[in-house]
Amino acid sequence: MIVQPDFLDHWKVNALAARIGRLEAVTALIALWAHCQQRRTSHFDFTALMLAGICRYHGGDPAVLMETLLELRLIEPDAEGGYTVHEWAEVNSSLVHNWEAGQKGGRPKKGAAKNPRVNPVKTQGLTLGEPEAKPRREEEIRQDQRREEIPPVVPRWGTGAGEFSPEAAVGHWSPDSGPQVLTAEQRRVGALFGRPETAAWSHRELAAWNALGPVSPGELAELEGYYTANLAPTKDFRRQDLGTLLQHWPGELDRARRFNEQSRPVKRSTPF
Repeated sequence: MIVQPDFLDHWKVNALAARIGRLEAVTALIALWAHCQQRRTSHFDFTALMLAGICRYHGGDPAVLMETLLELRLIEPDAEGGYTVHEWAEVNSSLVHNWEAGQKGGRPKKGAAKNPRVNPVKTQGLTLGEPEAKPRREEEIRQDQRREEIPPVVPRWGTGAGEFSPEAAVGHWSPDSGPQVLTAEQRRVGALFGRPETAAWSHRELAAWNALGPVSPGELAELEGYYTANLAPTKDFRRQDLGTLLQHWPGELDRARRFNEQSRPVKRSTPF
């Protein structure tokens, strides 16, 4: 039930209040409108005494209440000999629409058969004839195209003397491939976590490193400046192990650059 914001200041409410009292007028209208919602209609066939009971109008003359409501056109006679509460259905049109839709069974279910008497071509779990191929979505096609455009990654870890092994390219190193020979860049990154230069990397770490592509000296310097700085525990969001750093390399590199940029002293052109 909708009550307009200007309800208390509307001239009809003020006129009714002048006739039967402010509290009685407000109570009568709210009770009458609530009765419409409860009965799901704004058309009634009531007498003055019945109307007074609906409006909770006690102590006054029911005839005066009914005459005043008719005079102010808060209720109106209808063609069937009863009364209609003025514009209640129009103001509450959404509510009335929902009532009417519910009487008709409500909104039809999605996927309901338009002609249930016709045997369907498909049944649950079974189809007639050859199975239909599931259509590929455009997003899947674009992802395949992007994969074809990505050039192969050249591994940066090998067996020594500039030679690279297929096992190292995908991170599947085994003792049969020979001892691990880490590059200078790998040793610098491992040192950020206290790794000895001779400590072997895991298969997962090697695969993550090979997926990075070339690492420039500038990138290593940015990470070293960030990971060797003294930070308060509440502001220290650095990665705690080598594998996690390699998996989040671009984001950590951006964070290191911002940290180093903020940590550099500001050059002033004018002394103070």
